[in-house]
Amino acid sequence: MNRFEIDQQAMTQAARFRRFSVIDKRHENGIICSFLLKPEDPDDWCTFQAGQFLSLKIRRGEDRPILRNYSVSSDPATVGTYRITVKRENAPRPNVPDGLGSSYLHDEVQIGSSLEITGPRGHFYLDETSNRPLLLLSGGVGLTPMVSMLHVAARQKDRPIWFIHACRDGAAHALADEVQAVAATNPNITCHTVYQNPTNEDRLAARFQSEGFIDRACLKALLPPADYECYLCGPPPFMQAVYDMLRGLDIPNENIAYEFFGPATVLDKKSA
Repeated sequence: MNRFEIDQQAMTQAARFRRFSVIDKRHENGIICSFLLKPEDPDDWCTFQAGQFLSLKIRRGEDRPILRNYSVSSDPATVGTYRITVKRENAPRPNVPDGLGSSYLHDEVQIGSSLEITGPRGHFYLDETSNRPLLLLSGGVGLTPMVSMLHVAARQKDRPIWFIHACRDGAAHALADEVQAVAATNPNITCHTVYQNPTNEDRLAARFQSEGFIDRACLKALLPPADYECYLCGPPPFMQAVYDMLRGLDIPNENIAYEFFGPATVLDKKSA
């Protein structure tokens, strides 16, 4: 199936909402929680591409429903369920409410809850036909579509893969054990974690490889010259900084696909 056919199929499947039950809820850490969703009608599950998202319709009292998009973080080879991994979004300043969607999921949704979701969709997904060296680069909870992509890419045994993730510290790092387990299945996968403010416990447990921020020197040391295919996901400041670094390493714009977790913008200002 080519990318146009995938997009057309996704548009058709996403045309309606359907009911899914929450069959598991797992706290990945103090701020991130995963939800395993199973369709109440088994025919409502459909395949998805690693990187795509689900739209949730959230009803709270008599207010109009709110819609929120969440990347599928599970392996597309897992049939019959979707997993989303959601960060609680706290209010950015006083007198502003916490994130409505994430608060609802964290505080009110439990195992057995029923949610209304669309089928998976979105244009940001892994090109499974490519065998070029792959760079998966994420910041914060932006790792969720990257974990799904890593599951798929790990089955390409002859493809060099770099999985680079940046977050605040070990307490904010989600799905770390899963990433390491997937990486252990393929010797061509290199994982590198950057903590902005690691704790002493993080250091003793060797949970990260670099401290501070991802910078050009870090990327240059990790990445040998190659025709990379790059996927980026994270908050806007992270995305812009990393995009500029990749372009500074002579990776062409057309080799960089990205999706924001937060307000979107245009990274390539010259072509905007």
